Amino acid sequence: MPVVLFEDGFGQLRTGSLGSPVGAHAEYHYLPEVGPKGNWAISTFVSSIPSQLAWRVARHRDQPVLLQTYQNKLAHTHPMIVGGEELWAD
Repeated sequence: MPVVLFEDGFGQLRTGSLGSPVGAHAEYHYLPEVGPKGNWAISTFVSSIPSQLAWRVARHRDQPVLLQTYQNKLAHTHPMIVGGEELWAD
């Protein structure tokens, strides 16, 4: 019997950005607007607004998709998003 380990949950997310333009404040404060959205959390970004808005939920042929829209020109960081349950174990 198959067991589902991860469901992306795009159907429950609103179309639009997963991030919020909060500047560097999230480096030292918890801000709910940059917290996880559904099963997804942005794990790295820099303080520039385009980086903070890099990830979005969009529609392609009426299907929800995860879209990365940031053209990274920095060598020290890359936009990254993580999904799933933080308490998963091997």
